[in-house]
Amino acid sequence: MCSSDLYIDRLWTIDEETRLRLQVEKFDLALCFDKDPRCLALMTACQAETKRGFIMGPEGTLRIANPESENALLLGLSDYFKFEKCDKTYQQIAHEMTKLDDAGELYVLRFTDEETVAAQAQLHDLGAVRRPLIGMNTGAGNVFPGKRWAKEKFAAAGRALAEKTGGTIVLLGGPDEIERNKWISEQIGSACVDLGCDNPLRHFAAMVGLLDLALTGDTMAMHVALAGNVPVVALFGPTPHHEVAVDARSEKIFRAPTGDLVMARVPEAESTIQLIEVDEVVAACLRVLER
Repeated sequence: MCSSDLYIDRLWTIDEETRLRLQVEKFDLALCFDKDPRCLALMTACQAETKRGFIMGPEGTLRIANPESENALLLGLSDYFKFEKCDKTYQQIAHEMTKLDDAGELYVLRFTDEETVAAQAQLHDLGAVRRPLIGMNTGAGNVFPGKRWAKEKFAAAGRALAEKTGGTIVLLGGPDEIERNKWISEQIGSACVDLGCDNPLRHFAAMVGLLDLALTGDTMAMHVALAGNVPVVALFGPTPHHEVAVDARSEKIFRAPTGDLVMARVPEAESTIQLIEVDEVVAACLRVLER
């Protein structure tokens, strides 16, 4: 996903070559934001003068490399801390872990000319030509089902936006959204285009980067759109909206969870995200498109 990032000089994946190189090369600073045991082990074993973020202790458990990473650790341990105490964005948390100043930057995702041309060609071939191109990412995976807005609401919002803008509704999703997007497409009609649910990740991201707006829950597509400089209307229910920074063109709509209805414990039908009304979402999308 990061292969064309101008800010990355070398990109290594977790494999035997990386493990061996990290045992030999020396670094001034090593940063680890991931709690995956493989990342923790590599971070701990690498030869760096200074380490910040997460590391692995000798007993094989997660530890922090510096006191400034304690809040990031607590976010994964306590829903109370995550929802009630912490009001920082992902970017602010990362800068805090690294002891670097936060200048308010959003993340960046870049594509090659060839990737952009291929994305344009697929959009054209599928009939996504009438502007504005309004992407609707209708799923959220199965780990946090409460992040999914109801398919009936997506369909109603799609119909209204197609009528009010004269544009194209572009459905986004993965393998779990095949039947869901088929149903939504039938409800919206000829103004709707389904991009398919089996696109390679960077090709999917390049197509998202060509949209005029992305309507999505708290999903990978939301982050891809923001990184690709596409304005979003992002819907939040059981996940903390304050962790996500958006640009001045975008809007967030949220309904705070109550009681135990947070994160993975809430099913789709009981999620507070269903309290978000279609008219509210359509109005937000129209405002964003006018900016």
